[in-house]
Amino acid sequence: MENNARFKAGEVEKQIEVVDQETPSPSQRAKFVLDLLKQHAPNLTNWDLICFSVEYLGSQSIVYPWLNREKEVIKISRLVYTAHYARQVEPDTGVPNQ
Repeated sequence: MENNARFKAGEVEKQIEVVDQETPSPSQRAKFVLDLLKQHAPNLTNWDLICFSVEYLGSQSIVYPWLNREKEVIKISRLVYTAHYARQVEPDTGVPNQ
């Protein structure tokens, strides 16, 4: 089921406060996963994580259709693949090429 929540001015902050009391925020969840990854795979580069993130988001857009409503996941994926094939990033280190 797709959630088309729309909030009036001032309601967003209240909704964030209510939800944050009930469950970890997206940034808290991301930090938890990143800490686990760094603990168990310390050699992962930022580029590895970016590649994983964009691929995982793309795979999950089937489960969460709202991820792709505005085609943002596709746009981000194109940026990552363009950077890869244009050799804008050193693949082994994740360091941006100048």
